[in-house]
Amino acid sequence: MKNIKILSFLLFSVIACKAQEIVNLNGKTRDYPNGAYFKDLAKQMDPFVGTWLISTSQETFEIRLVKQEKVCYFEKYYKDVLAGAYRYSDDEFQINFLPRLQDISLQGNDHYIAGNFIVSGSSNECPQCDLSDIRFLLNFRDPTRDYLDSGVYLELIENTNPQQLKVIVKAVGGGMIPNRNSPTENRVPYGEYILTKQ
Repeated sequence: MKNIKILSFLLFSVIACKAQEIVNLNGKTRDYPNGAYFKDLAKQMDPFVGTWLISTSQETFEIRLVKQEKVCYFEKYYKDVLAGAYRYSDDEFQINFLPRLQDISLQGNDHYIAGNFIVSGSSNECPQCDLSDIRFLLNFRDPTRDYLDSGVYLELIENTNPQQLKVIVKAVGGGMIPNRNSPTENRVPYGEYILTKQ
């Protein structure tokens, strides 16, 4: 039954989204016709793909990122996206969503890390960056706190061996807190982490 659901989903996606025009990933979705494909033509996502880890005596944080091509959005257009999962542990608890990456029925925003927004020029996270520096801001979800609007900022650190990635988990919008006793942060604490490629 599960295989039938997956095949139905994939068939519906193919029928609903028919690629008509290939557009660079940086293009704006409102400027192009239905069926446009926002493709990572310059392969800007590729260096971010892989397993990234920081492990100290206080905490462990691991992120796995994959590149998904031609993900259908709103039955209107395709996008290439970085999608991922994470595990985190500290002295108080542990969570592990890494097995979700094996589920081929999950596409794009079905993942707890997903998106393709390129950050260009200087920003609060990188005031010294210029237009040539490639960085991404992706959605970051904690399924027990779906009401939070959180993101994860990814920036490759130059000239490191092995490769390192600056990761900033942060609030990106207001979100709607269900009640005054609801947590206001994800279980992965907001802040900056330096992860190493495995």
